[in-house]
This record gives sequence, structure tokens and C-alpha cells, in this order.
Amino acid sequence: IIVVDTTPPTGGSVVVHPEPTISWQEDCATQFMACDGPRAHVQSSTSTLTISWPDFTDSISSISQFTWAAGSCEDNSNLLTGGVFQDAGVASTVTAPVSLTHGQTFCATVRVHNSVGHWSSWRSAPMFVDATAPVAGWVNDGLTAGMDLDYQGIDTDIGANWHSFFDAESGINSYRWAVGTT
Repeated sequence: IIVVDTTPPTGGSVVVHPEPTISWQEDCATQFMACDGPRAHVQSSTSTLTISWPDFTDSISSISQFTWAAGSCEDNSNLLTGGVFQDAGVASTVTAPVSLTHGQTFCATVRVHNSVGHWSSWRSAPMFVDATAPVAGWVNDGLTAGMDLDYQGIDTDIGANWHSFFDAESGINSYRWAVGTT
């Protein structure tokens, strides 16, 4: 029996992970951080790119290859991958060296090929490169906003308040604080 396949693979999505090897949502969940806000489409690394493309299928013939590239979001010009699509074999995730610059916006595109030569192309959401840290503000001892304690009369609770931290490019995603002794 010969089966004719005239259709390209169908599928899922293309995801650019903001940090190499781990998505920001997983990092936030393991660190018990609030992960709402603009961080979802921001990448801080200028040298490494991690892309995944889950859930692609071809119900008639099988998927034989994935190729990928990163470049402009409009037409994939100015490819960051040496001007060509890169072969990923049948892997659904790739981490690769790239050269990104602060302030750059890019998209990743994955081409899904089936065993008879048809392919479809899928693009990620635009990613913005923010390679700078937030600007530090002020941290005070105590829970009252804007006030800094030198002493406190109880030893069961301790608090902190802070203000004036900002990040013009991608906003503040979360804060972490700790208490120590000197």
C-alpha cells in the first residue's frame, strides 16, 4: 500500500526561553516568585538562545526534520544563525550560541518537515533583548513604607520596605529579599 501525503505537518508553537535551559515560568515556580508582567517576552542573554517547539504532528507521514532560525519578525531577514536555517534533526529543543545586542527584537522560526518533503513554518512571539540590570532603589528596615528602623522591640517578626527600583526596558518582574546578620 502506498499512502499519498499532500499536506505539511501541523502543530504546536515555537517558544523562545528567556534564559538558557529553563523557562522563566519554571524558575519563578521553583523560587516561589510572582511571575506576572512583561518578563514573558524578554531575553537577557546576548550570547545563547534556547528554543523549543512542542506538539508538532504529521498524521499521514512522519516528521523527519526540524530546521530553525532567528531573525527579524517580519520576514526572517537578518538571520542571526549565519544567514541560514539550522538543522535540529528530530529534536524538539535547541540551545545555540548567537550574537544578540541590547535593545534588539527578534523572532525564532521553526520549519517542520515531513518524510515526503512538505514543510510548514511557525514563528515565536517577538522577543526583546534586555541585557541591563534594573536600577537599584532604596531598601529600609521595617514594614512602614518609606521609614527605616534602627531598632525594633520584638524578635518574632522582621520586615523590609523598598522603593524606586525600575527597569525602563522590561519592567520589574519580582523582588527577593533576605535577612542576615553582621
